[in-house]
Amino acid sequence: MKKVAPRRAGDDPNPLRASVSPARFLAAVTVAVALSLGIAYLLVGMRAASSSAVPDLSKVAAADAPVPDSEITAGDSNVVALDDTHFELPPGWTIYADGSVAGRRVVWVSHAETDLRLQVGTLVDVDDLTEACQALVNDQSAEYRDVTVREPKVIEDVPGEAVACGFDGVRLADEEPNNVMFNLNRRPGDKHLLLLRRTAPKELSTIHPARSEQVSLFCQASRSFGTPMPLC
Repeated sequence: MKKVAPRRAGDDPNPLRASVSPARFLAAVTVAVALSLGIAYLLVGMRAASSSAVPDLSKVAAADAPVPDSEITAGDSNVVALDDTHFELPPGWTIYADGSVAGRRVVWVSHAETDLRLQVGTLVDVDDLTEACQALVNDQSAEYRDVTVREPKVIEDVPGEAVACGFDGVRLADEEPNNVMFNLNRRPGDKHLLLLRRTAPKELSTIHPARSEQVSLFCQASRSFGTPMPLC
């Protein structure tokens, strides 16, 4: 697996709040678990493990088909394995934060050249996906100005349940315009939740090859989890 890249200025493993130290992250997660509140757990977990600018999944068709699960093995050095899903990092992508929420691994990956980012994690005990998605937007958008919100929307044709939401805005930490999108997928059976948080610089060309790679990572994670998205 690729080494964790050095933390860039303004980065924080928590998708919802920059400048959260690992100690504060673990403390926040402990409180959330103790409260046993699904949405609070989701919010606190993300704050503790993401970055103030995590990648967005723009609706861009992938130039290359996502790597089939059968081609991803535990021996592949670039495979990122989480509790309920996995994906393979292409050249140019690195892990810039690696943590856990209630014992479940959460990772943040980025493309060095473009600053495209993706957070992937799996959670449990989140009840209302629409409410949880809106809560994430409300919390994260506080770190931005000139915000345009994308209201939660149910995604059809996905096994189980799926909701997407997000916003556009200028990140206060570095004055960079970004698009931030959240996908919450609950699979049938064990009801576990896949969290995908994507951030993309607004000025990045929609045809940049790294966007297709970000889509491929998104598709690998959702398909491996058992909730392949229509885009994939």
